Amino acid sequence: MAGLLLLLAGCGGLGEAPGYRNPEAPIAATTRFEPARFAGTYYVVAAFAAEGQAPHALPVSYAWDGAAETFAEGGPGAPEARFAPLEVIKPGRLRPVGRSNVEDEIWVLWTDADYRTVVISDRAGSFGQILDRSPGGSPDRIAAARDILDWYGFDLSKLEMAK
Repeated sequence: MAGLLLLLAGCGGLGEAPGYRNPEAPIAATTRFEPARFAGTYYVVAAFAAEGQAPHALPVSYAWDGAAETFAEGGPGAPEARFAPLEVIKPGRLRPVGRSNVEDEIWVLWTDADYRTVVISDRAGSFGQILDRSPGGSPDRIAAARDILDWYGFDLSKLEMAK
């Protein structure tokens, strides 16, 4: 997996990214986003990936220090953990510190009531991931997450389950 961190670092500035959603479809970040509840470890259980590349179920951690989200990727065989500080600029909208464009933002599109499953993307749909607190996720919550992606115009035929 290229990793959320690479996508995070590359949003809005490394050339044309593939589009996984219909730009005419509506999209919104969840307004019931609570950063402290979002904190903790998630696993990438599904992601939009380049043809022939399946994402890996590596853990993704978010820590809340009262002012900013911090991202780290790691896991067996993964490179040394790296951190990218994020600021919450609006409910459900996170932006790397030091960036100012909406294209740089990561949007939390949906979370279940208990923050076990989360859907993230950018506004353009150049990436999208379903994260879950467990490596395989719950089938009913994964189905709900897929419904959210479909609602926002994502091409579900390009969504790959993690290995």
